[in-house]
Amino acid sequence: MRTAASLNASVVGQYSAGESVYYIGTVSADGYQWLKYLSNSGAYHYVAKIG
Repeated sequence: MRTAASLNASVVGQYSAGESVYYIGTVSADGYQWLKYLSNSGAYHYVAKIG
């Protein structure tokens, strides 16, 4: 999980294989598709889609 759709953005956590992400949109950046979602804190976070 990152604070922006960028490999340079701060890492704020990670998901393990098999966990679910309920995302609201996607962003293309740094060669990845990033899933954008609203965290429990109310901030937007991004996870790189792999596979």
